[in-house]
Amino acid sequence: MPRRVLVAVTRVVLATALLPGIGAAQHVWAWENRSYFDPLVAEPRAANILVLFPAVSDPFPFVREPGKRLVWDITLGKEIPVVGYETDSGTLLFQTAGGWAIGLWLPVSWHMVEDFKDPSRPILNADYRFGAMGKLRYATGDRSQLGVRLSVAHESTHLGDEFALAARQSFPDFERINVSYEAWEYGLSFERSDASDTHFLTLRHGGIGLLDPDAGFYSFDPAETNGRAVPGSARSFEPSFGFQYHRYGEEILSRGPFVSVDLRRKIVYDYFRADASVPEDTAWSVNAIVGLRSPAQGPLTKGVVDFYLRVYHGVNPNGQFRSQADYTLYGIGIFIPI
Repeated sequence: MPRRVLVAVTRVVLATALLPGIGAAQHVWAWENRSYFDPLVAEPRAANILVLFPAVSDPFPFVREPGKRLVWDITLGKEIPVVGYETDSGTLLFQTAGGWAIGLWLPVSWHMVEDFKDPSRPILNADYRFGAMGKLRYATGDRSQLGVRLSVAHESTHLGDEFALAARQSFPDFERINVSYEAWEYGLSFERSDASDTHFLTLRHGGIGLLDPDAGFYSFDPAETNGRAVPGSARSFEPSFGFQYHRYGEEILSRGPFVSVDLRRKIVYDYFRADASVPEDTAWSVNAIVGLRSPAQGPLTKGVVDFYLRVYHGVNPNGQFRSQADYTLYGIGIFIPI
């Protein structure tokens, strides 16, 4: 992440920490959870807590055992609330008509996928993300609101060492690519509840792009590519669309059905293009989740375990493996809002 961004975020964090009682000031909050533009359950690499197991995955490149895999797919993260301002209480999902709110968050997340088919049970890949995020919401009615999200973040991905060592021994053409970059991201949201407050709908659009398009999404070390020069990524932007529906149960902690879908036009990384100026292919990638969720209306539901079924198809979302265009993953899991 650029130095100036880190300096600005550090100053805001220190300022809020050194101002005693700021959370009690009228309309101002600090270090308190707020439901502004919460990430969709299906949003990949969002700062959520999701555990997918058991799950069935297509084979990854350079695995020693052929065929479908039994995998463990985990995302651990939290959007840390720092400071914000609101015209009325933001502790509930909706403000009164005409109300608005703004705030700063620090999203931090980690993702890992482990292969249980290989006898050594290697970790195939781990992704790390952290950044700064601003959110704004405006209540267009008592049960509807618009949201805007802007963020800058760094993502660093790493092949598992055990997997990489085995791949080098088994595949002479194996190469290790360093997928790591800084990016900006925007999001637009429309959220609405019915008059009975039992049906909740969210529609999303967003996009992610490189802060430095010339740097690309990845780099390489000649010592790890057998001396071959790897062409950098030519494309630098991926658009996204999202949908989520949730029907609350009648009791405060009762679960209701939900469906969450994330659709993205993802770049298919191509490490063997003849010319770095030739754009890579892109492919639609869909992450669909259905299950049972408790209502997200306040502190009582924080940490309550929700259950889901997940199907993903498209570009492999894991680090260097994003060169794999036709990838499928499905399984059952749990989601824990925090």
